[in-house]
Amino acid sequence: MDSLKKIVWKIAQIVAQLLAIVFTFGRFGLILGEAISKLMKKKIRVLVHQNTELKFFVPDELNKWRALTFASKEPETLAWIDTFANDSVFWDVGANIGLYSIYAARKKSCRVIAIEPSLFNLEILARNIELNKVERLITIFPIALTNRNSQGLFSMSSEEVGGAESTFGNEYIFDGKNLNLKFQFTSIGTRMDSAVDLWGFDQPDFVKIDVDGIEHLVLEGFGEKLKKVKSLLIEVNKDFEEQAAAIKHLMNKHDFNLLTEHRLKSLDITGQTFNQIWIKS
Repeated sequence: MDSLKKIVWKIAQIVAQLLAIVFTFGRFGLILGEAISKLMKKKIRVLVHQNTELKFFVPDELNKWRALTFASKEPETLAWIDTFANDSVFWDVGANIGLYSIYAARKKSCRVIAIEPSLFNLEILARNIELNKVERLITIFPIALTNRNSQGLFSMSSEEVGGAESTFGNEYIFDGKNLNLKFQFTSIGTRMDSAVDLWGFDQPDFVKIDVDGIEHLVLEGFGEKLKKVKSLLIEVNKDFEEQAAAIKHLMNKHDFNLLTEHRLKSLDITGQTFNQIWIKS
């Protein structure tokens, strides 16, 4: 009988020790979870622009800067989006981390195709879409747009999330000069008209093209579907004469007029980089 009591007592001790461990680590888990939650909240920047609340994931200084300069860096882009009719179709070619895609979806309930082939930017883009609860309005298209359906090298000057100055199928950037190559991989590129026909995307009403130098090639890839677009905002560098001339030719060919252009001083010390807004005649 005494031996049975000893066995029961031993089992009780073991159970007590296990409960203590579970309780201790359970409390530790709660504390750790709360700490992680607080840390994650610090990495989310909440903005309000034109009575529209926006949330952006800011894991580092670059993305914090993108969020902080949201309203001041390209006010003409935001003002242009403000002119959209509700429920318009917006193609954001070179979406980066989704600043303008998300604003269009939140402000105007636009159906957005966010084209972003940089693997470093895709996670932040997806996080920002989820943070703003617009996953049913924004479709991520992680393939570069260009003027032909092909395989090619996707070349990047930065491995930072939220980084820019990347290109597909070429080695130059926004000013026509050689890219400072840091990272490169083989991927695929597609024409815009092929993407519409193959995946059944809606024809865009509005298009923003900011792809660090191959804007003219993206426009070529629209083909005859360019005729149905109402307005485009295109980044152009006038020192890159081939690009500037090709964009002007294609816009005139499809009966677009240059409405306005805004110099992007923060991007280019020469002052020759512009956001051009084109509208259908």
